[in-house]
Amino acid sequence: MKRVVFGCSGSESIECAIKIMRSYWDNRGLNKKKKIISFTESYHGTYYGGISAGGLERSCHDNIGPCLPEMQFINGSFQAHMCARCSFDCLNEVEELINREKELIAGIIIEPILASKGGIIPCTGFLRNLVRICKENDILVTMDEVATGFYRTGSDFYFRALEVSPDIVCLSKGINSGYLPLAATVVSERIVLGFTRSGQLLQHGSTQGGNLLACASMIASLEQYNQLSGEFIQKAPLFKSILNDALVGLDAVEYVYCAGFMFGIALVNKANDFDFSDILEIRKRLLYKGVIVYYSEIGLTLMPILTMEIEEWKKAVRVIADELCAWTKSNGAR
Repeated sequence: MKRVVFGCSGSESIECAIKIMRSYWDNRGLNKKKKIISFTESYHGTYYGGISAGGLERSCHDNIGPCLPEMQFINGSFQAHMCARCSFDCLNEVEELINREKELIAGIIIEPILASKGGIIPCTGFLRNLVRICKENDILVTMDEVATGFYRTGSDFYFRALEVSPDIVCLSKGINSGYLPLAATVVSERIVLGFTRSGQLLQHGSTQGGNLLACASMIASLEQYNQLSGEFIQKAPLFKSILNDALVGLDAVEYVYCAGFMFGIALVNKANDFDFSDILEIRKRLLYKGVIVYYSEIGLTLMPILTMEIEEWKKAVRVIADELCAWTKSNGAR
């Protein structure tokens, strides 16, 4: 990765990436390549570019449309735990789309773990082959690592764990632990050369993007990551083991998704499926007991701070397990 455009939020980073992908091809005289592909269950922020590329909440934005045109959605929720004998049939639809429209497709935005969907982890083989197919067909690859970057998934960036080379990486959140507004859109040498050889500039700017105070907080955070990276890598599987031991097998739990320090708990009630109001009520009860969790349409999402101690994690997990057991006992027969 050769250059960076600083911004103020993950949403802005996605906005910038969309501009870069479309501008890159326009600079080369291929101005028909405007279409952007993303996953049907992805989330890419709250700016118009992000809500246009995010498939998860499309129905929620009908009242503020129209969104950006030339967006195409594909299924990206092929889950790793369901692909033990994967034949990659899931790629057939994508390959057909790309073969049919590659002259019109500028790029793809990949959310490598569907955090807002509940921490669902797409199949590694699916993601690797998806990137390969895009590269072979001159389609730029953007990795949205706003939620997954900076050791959140156990490795520094998830695209390294996937062993792929994106053209663009979108970063925020962990870049400085959220202390000040900061984001980064990082681009490869291919992108840089596409602009320099055409003599064109990227038409994007942010008044406070990359300001000195925000960058100082980033540098301090990066220094801590460098010092503690070994600890993070060793601790991540322990967190996973503790959560699995406590939750797997409970009547209220259908499945637990684990990737480093990102966890999704899919909930189910044996007598009656959980609905969204149940999930919100459980979240409220956990908050009252001192455990902060996020929620999705399928259950709960946990993103503990990376410096949390093992004993603190055990305590939080016990509270979650006790609450889910109590909920099942009081609501399971209704």
